[in-house]
Amino acid sequence: MTAPTSPRMQTFRARSVTAALQEVQRALGPAAIVVSVRQITPTGLLGALKEPQVEVMAMPGGSGDTVPPESPAPGTPPADTGPLRTQAAGPESPEPQPPAEAQPAGSEGAAGQEELKKRFPVTPPGLLKLQEQFLRQSLEPQLVKKLITGCLEVLPPRLLKDDDYLRRYLSMQLQALLQVNNGQPASGREVLCLAGTSGVGKTSLCAKIAATAAQNGAPPVAWVCADTVTAGAIAQARQYASALQIPLHTPYTPQELADTVAGLDDGLVLVDLQSFNPYQEKSIVQFADYLTALSERTLLWVFSAATKGVDLQRAYQVLKPFGIDGLAVSHLDDTGSFGSVFNLASRSRLPLYYFSTGARVPEDLHPARRETLVQAIMQEKWPVIGGER
Repeated sequence: MTAPTSPRMQTFRARSVTAALQEVQRALGPAAIVVSVRQITPTGLLGALKEPQVEVMAMPGGSGDTVPPESPAPGTPPADTGPLRTQAAGPESPEPQPPAEAQPAGSEGAAGQEELKKRFPVTPPGLLKLQEQFLRQSLEPQLVKKLITGCLEVLPPRLLKDDDYLRRYLSMQLQALLQVNNGQPASGREVLCLAGTSGVGKTSLCAKIAATAAQNGAPPVAWVCADTVTAGAIAQARQYASALQIPLHTPYTPQELADTVAGLDDGLVLVDLQSFNPYQEKSIVQFADYLTALSERTLLWVFSAATKGVDLQRAYQVLKPFGIDGLAVSHLDDTGSFGSVFNLASRSRLPLYYFSTGARVPEDLHPARRETLVQAIMQEKWPVIGGER
């Protein structure tokens, strides 16, 4: 579907980035300039029954146009990215699937593939380099294949030789596959539960969120440390809470947890849940007892960027029945590979809430942004944000 937005700018929507770009090329020609790409999540009563769409804004390109407009500066959201609706994965949610992509026109069947091979018997060096980089970053091979094939089918030969254009073009496509929390603070009362395996940094993340909320003038913060099994968790929580001058509560049973949270005033209630081991049934049962004691909550899954993909998938299967509301990624500065994070976020369609790096409170906590994660993939290292060291 196409809608004019200005005498030159037009908006195109389709099931995938590739399909939308083909619409752009048909309507505006091969020299068209892509201005922005974003994912549209359906809203309303029937929104859950509709498939997400991708929206591309483009304008005709003159004969001298060989590159798109400059990409946004680091830390700036893609153009016209409006907030995306947060969807919690409930018990009846379908299994995570790779991002839906429409089959590109011209590639259906052997005839389309043969035609593509005739046009491009050798993949352009810049595109081949990006393909190798994406695979080295552990992006899903199926997704990498679609990205590279889409470039060959949609872009004119002169742009396939422009390495800077290819990097910006593919960066926008990757960003369109991610969702982020809109960053709007909850009004009134919010019970934010942090769940994760041992050692991912839940307690320090609690401290960073609490300190950030206090700096932003949010309502009073209360800290509930339900991780009374992990050695040192309570001592660490007490140190943070004392430094931040916020009350700390330490319930030792699921019922105590429910009563403690129910008795707290309006404001932000941070619940540091008991760590769980996704490979030990007893640990999962104990974790579930605490989590199900809370009827009012937002469940944030905290995981390390250095965690293996297979372990992330196992933990996801444990948490999924409880309804995950969002993701918080820690230890992002401890790795040079970010494909596992991207794969999980894009497949599950869960919004990213926070990116956490070092131990500084709260300087090393950042609101999650699509372009930051994609920039890390393109640079193969975590980019410096704000006052990071």
